Amino acid sequence: MTEQRIKFALYHPTWEVEGGNRQQLAESGEPIIPADATIDMEGRLFCPECFTHVSRSPKERQRFRNGRKACFVHWPRYSDVPCKLRSTKPVGMRFDTEEAAAEALDREDLVLINQFMRDHPTSPESVGMYQQTPVEDIAGPVSEVPIARHRGQTFRLPTRISSIQMLCRRLDTNLHRYFILPGHTNPQPLYDLLHPVTSISDVDEVPKLYFGKIQRSFIPSPNPQPYHLRMTRLYSGPDIADFFLKQNHVEQESRGIDESKIDHYVIFWSRITPNGIGLCAEHLGWGEYALVPERYTRLLDELSES
Repeated sequence: MTEQRIKFALYHPTWEVEGGNRQQLAESGEPIIPADATIDMEGRLFCPECFTHVSRSPKERQRFRNGRKACFVHWPRYSDVPCKLRSTKPVGMRFDTEEAAAEALDREDLVLINQFMRDHPTSPESVGMYQQTPVEDIAGPVSEVPIARHRGQTFRLPTRISSIQMLCRRLDTNLHRYFILPGHTNPQPLYDLLHPVTSISDVDEVPKLYFGKIQRSFIPSPNPQPYHLRMTRLYSGPDIADFFLKQNHVEQESRGIDESKIDHYVIFWSRITPNGIGLCAEHLGWGEYALVPERYTRLLDELSES
């Protein structure tokens, strides 16, 4: 089956391709998945990568006659505009020079994550007192990264020590960016690196990036204390009894995760371990999980079904 690479389009009622400010569209355009695109949006939908017009195909049905889901396609008049989302085949990201790779990092087309933060970052101003911090990533080490076109060649490039919150804050922008995650060597778009919890069927000692929707969240104690576990159950597939995100009460609530967040998504970086007759993600670091802003729920709904 052909892969649909445009996961969402940007809808804007007044923006124009010719002469329009791309930054304005990126910041104020509304992410729309194919299922939510309507006929009256035609001519007002734009590719989030090359910022040219796209249309939903087929225009008036949710699926093609062969059962394939509707998708976005570029307008033919812009076929000469380069776009990595135009291809229906996976497009790798390899570089001829270290300078070209560094430029991709500067543009944030490529993000190298050395590790996700385990500990809550502190600063001299906040030592000794709890406060939520806007720190989402810091400079990591310069590493030898094998992203050159020639086999065996590596480039020395700066990495980030990051948090899942950084990915969630602008999930729409990040979804089509290329990332190298800890333990990986191949740059891939974020949408290829996100694994739905509903696809998990067994334990897995290799950490991966997962996303799941909250089914319920509770503290299994009649007298909850900050150090008690909060059990956040995520919708799982038919192959397992249940799946929980297990972290103490105060830490989950500091991320906004509580019993009121039913049907919200979380993204986390973790191994998958046993939990009774089911499975779980546990012992996560400060930067290894986050609640996804509600405005991106439809994007992740679409991704979980693709």
